[in-house]
Amino acid sequence: MTEEQQKQLAEINLSVNALPYEEAVGAHEPMDWWTDLPVEGQSWGCRDYVLAKADRLRALGWAAAGLQVLLCWSEPMGNPPTRNYHAVLAVDTGDSAKMILDSRFDEVYQMDSPPADYVWDRIQVPGGVEFEPVQ
Repeated sequence: MTEEQQKQLAEINLSVNALPYEEAVGAHEPMDWWTDLPVEGQSWGCRDYVLAKADRLRALGWAAAGLQVLLCWSEPMGNPPTRNYHAVLAVDTGDSAKMILDSRFDEVYQMDSPPADYVWDRIQVPGGVEFEPVQ
């Protein structure tokens, strides 16, 4: 990965993470709402951060097939401990490890060393809309 690519990933992760998270589902919000831009009165969650980051990277010339939605279970929280389902953006930079842009962390990290006890579950098939289990 080049220095310019690292800079682009870091800047996009930070700028999109600055958008306010909104968990509350809007009164007229469609089921399984995903958007790349915040809409007043609608939820804005991890899935939406992923789309916004992917859109911005594509606008900079990153290949769409190298940008994948990656689904995981977050670290256990609460009592009793439970895991939440979470979406992040996995970016193929041509190196061996995918880089992860995560709405929960401002630092970009490698998929093989997440900053939390994530359990990777499913990843988008490159260039498609289907998902496959993480190997």
